[in-house]
Amino acid sequence: YSPVGLYLSDGETAGGLVTGASNDNFGILPHGVFCSVGARPYQVIESRAFAKARPDCRLATQSVPMLVIDGALHPRFLIDSDSRYIRNGVGVSPDGQTAYPNDTAAMRTYEFDYSWASGLTNQRIFLSFQPEEGRPDGLTVDTEDGVWIALNGGGCVRRYSTDGDLTDGIRFPVSQITACTFGGPGHRTLFCTSSSLGLADEPAAGSVFAVDAGVRGW
Repeated sequence: YSPVGLYLSDGETAGGLVTGASNDNFGILPHGVFCSVGARPYQVIESRAFAKARPDCRLATQSVPMLVIDGALHPRFLIDSDSRYIRNGVGVSPDGQTAYPNDTAAMRTYEFDYSWASGLTNQRIFLSFQPEEGRPDGLTVDTEDGVWIALNGGGCVRRYSTDGDLTDGIRFPVSQITACTFGGPGHRTLFCTSSSLGLADEPAAGSVFAVDAGVRGW
């Protein structure tokens, strides 16, 4: 398997930088590259600007479309938008046979069977959350089949087994944890992003946190 879009870690690059548009979610322009480099340790750079500047990132990962562009919401996310679904944090099991997307609005994480021949099939509910737990936002999967879910509004990332049992959790000094992914040497660091929107009373809101989760990503 290889990433869709750019992924760089430990000096090794996997996948190519995507700068054009397409009909899938990844092709909604503009998309961006999360980059860790220099005086601004963490930033998101629009993909075409990234292609021109080619900053020397320690860690870089390309993602689908930028929600905020020069201080304004992406037009596909406005009230009159024609994009009607919120599927966040899609992760895939190490054997490539199971996909886990979050449905933020429905407060659920789903589970699909996956194969190259049939694509995504057999949708079922993997987890359901209560409002006080937070909204399932970002998601990643480790090499031991642990499913890590960022709970926006819950101030934490939780790890679940393939049976849906809670096996671990990490709390943060902010309420809106938005995404999580593994990186760094050996993919042993769990990087977690947060939002600062409307959180003037949370000094650390908007930070990117790096945690030794005790397991490896892939």
